[in-house]
Amino acid sequence: MLEALRTDLSSLGVEICFATEAFTSKQREHSLLTGQGRLEYGHLVNAAGQHADRLAHSMGVGKRYRILPFKGMYKKLRPEAAGRFRGLIYPVPDSELPFLGVHLTRTVGGEVIIGPTAMPALGRENYGVWKGWSFSDLPFILRDLSIMVFLNQNGLRNMTLDELSKYTASGFWRHAKRLAPSIRREDILPSEKVGIRAQLVDEKTMRLVMDFVIEDGPRSTHILNAVSPAFTSSLAFAQLVADRIEKRTG
Repeated sequence: MLEALRTDLSSLGVEICFATEAFTSKQREHSLLTGQGRLEYGHLVNAAGQHADRLAHSMGVGKRYRILPFKGMYKKLRPEAAGRFRGLIYPVPDSELPFLGVHLTRTVGGEVIIGPTAMPALGRENYGVWKGWSFSDLPFILRDLSIMVFLNQNGLRNMTLDELSKYTASGFWRHAKRLAPSIRREDILPSEKVGIRAQLVDEKTMRLVMDFVIEDGPRSTHILNAVSPAFTSSLAFAQLVADRIEKRTG
């Protein structure tokens, strides 16, 4: 599907630049500084995930928001146990928190992945234990977390205690067993899958933002808090954004 989409876009004259970092934008010049040089634009759509707030801030947009990265660790089921599951199993979400909690996902390759956890990361690219931690982000991460845990915003204090229990083998098994009682402790195996959630914090209310945020700037549109594949791979969401831009510029 992605290859077909790439072919369609290329036929329309769209140039796709892979592995290209975007740094800052100069609004007056309508240009974006990237790893491949400065690119000019007519209208900029910022969907930079973990770094979307930085790019928006460089254009004077969305300054009340900041990304607070959360790391999601996963485990997987033994193939023999995975064969018993045909679909997805999700818990009832907590209306105070934007996280889904541990759930079971059957992949296109036939594996069943269990997770994720939701613990604060040490940086936006902190996929390893220490690898990817950020000296520049860490003070803001610690500040925001300290305030929200102290105020127990979004029930974050209780969530932290619950999350810590998932970092033991027996604790993780208990969370998985709530959804699928037939899972045995020995059915759960380690997994290399790790994700970083680009969770947004509203720094005026010091609360975690529960939904996506679209902020408009001069000749730019900024998509913040698009934390779910339902947003990041959704053509319907892309159409919503395109319609919004058309109404502004049309």
